Amino acid sequence: MVATAGLAATAATAQAATIGFAPGKTCYIGGDVVTVQGAGYTPNGYVDVSIDSKSLGQALADAAGNISNGLTLGGFKGAKAHAVTATDVANPALTASAQFMATTRQVTVKPKHARAGKKLKLRGYGFVSGPNAYMHVRGHGYRKDTRVGKPSGPCGQWSGKRKIVPTSAAAGAYNVQFDHKKRFSKKTKPRVRGTMTVTRTFSSTAFGGASPLYTWTQVG
Repeated sequence: MVATAGLAATAATAQAATIGFAPGKTCYIGGDVVTVQGAGYTPNGYVDVSIDSKSLGQALADAAGNISNGLTLGGFKGAKAHAVTATDVANPALTASAQFMATTRQVTVKPKHARAGKKLKLRGYGFVSGPNAYMHVRGHGYRKDTRVGKPSGPCGQWSGKRKIVPTSAAAGAYNVQFDHKKRFSKKTKPRVRGTMTVTRTFSSTAFGGASPLYTWTQVG
C-alpha cells in the first residue's frame, strides 16, 4: 500500500474520520511493514479496513476513536495508485479513504521462452534505492555485468532490451541478479534474483531447430 502523500494522505468526512499510513512514502513495495493510522471513529468500536474494496479485517479503535495497527503489504501488479479505506462498523457514515502508490519489486522478462542469445524485453519495478539498475549473470564459466536501466518515477521503473545469455551458452542453469550495484555480490540488497535455464533441442522449429533455448524463472 502506498499513501500518495504519505501519512498526510488522509480523507475526511463531515465528522473528520481520517486514515493513513506510517511511515509515509512516495511508493510502497510489496512486503513493506506499515502502520495503519486513523482517527474519528466510534470509541472502542470496530473499523473495517480495506484496500481497493477488498477487506483486510477489522481494527479496534481506542477510547478516543483512534486506530493504529501493523500491516504487511502483499503483492501488487505493475506500479499504480491504490486506495485504502476505513469504515466504522457501528456508524458507516464515519469513513475515510486515502490513495497511495505501490508496486512489487520484480523484473519481467518477455518472452519467457525463446532462443538463447535473443534480446529480451526487460522491465523492472520497485528499484527505488539507486539511480541505475544492473544485471549480473553467473553460470558455467559465463560472467556478465551490465547496466540495464535508469529507474524513474516514484516506484523506480525501468525497461530495456538485453541478451541475458549468449547463443553459445552451455546447457544448464544460470543465476541472474538485478540490483543497483555495478559490481556483483551475493549479499547485495535490495535485489531481484532469477534463474535462466538453458536447454538444447533438435526437434523444435519454433525457435530455429537445433538451438539452445532458455526458460526464465524469478526466485526472489
